[in-house]
Amino acid sequence: KRLPTADRLLKRGMHVNQNCAFCAVLTESCDHMFNDCVYVRFLLLNIGGLDTTDVGTCDVRDLWARATEILVDPLRKQGLILLAATWWVIWKDRNNYVFRGKPPFITGSLERVKLLISDWTTML
Repeated sequence: KRLPTADRLLKRGMHVNQNCAFCAVLTESCDHMFNDCVYVRFLLLNIGGLDTTDVGTCDVRDLWARATEILVDPLRKQGLILLAATWWVIWKDRNNYVFRGKPPFITGSLERVKLLISDWTTML
């Protein structure tokens, strides 16, 4: 939770756009961007393999902890890869928007997440 998200930058006195780069409604925070935002919820729902019915009831640390507690090793590995790939794409898309003005595109994000999951599953 030490990423330089808008909520943390505002607390440091920096003048930044506080709105989430994806939904543009709520303040960007680590928990919102990687767990609560409708954009990431759509990605998690559409890549499958993760129960998203109660995802919003926890923060990102809890979500990662849940994935690490899966008892069956292949399922645990897949859950961790799924989260890491989704969060990596979200962070990269956010930075492309903030620093390059390139708006996020949900279908492109979804394809990149799926590709990362496939590549990382093969490599690991």
